[in-house]
Amino acid sequence: MSGGLEYGVEEADENDLYAATDCLLERHGSIERKLAVRYLKEGSLALYDLSSSCFEGTHCPLAKIGPNRDGKKNKLQANYGLLTNQTG
Repeated sequence: MSGGLEYGVEEADENDLYAATDCLLERHGSIERKLAVRYLKEGSLALYDLSSSCFEGTHCPLAKIGPNRDGKKNKLQANYGLLTNQTG
C-alpha cells in the first residue's frame, strides 16, 4: 500500500506538501517544546545530526546557494537536521 493511499492523501501534489510544510514551520517552536518535555529529561543525552542535499534544478524554494561539504560550488542545497534522545 502506498503512503498516500494509506494516509488518505493520494490526491496530494507538491503544492499541498509545501503548504503542509509551511504549517509545520509556523508551529515549529510549539512542536519542539512539546517533544522536549515528552522525551528529554534532566541530564539526558540529546543527539543531533546536520545534513544537506544538493539540487541540480533551480526552482526549489527551500534550497539556497551556500557552502557545502561535497565541495560543489554554486549549487542549490537544503540543510536539515535530526534530533533524537539516546533511545532514538
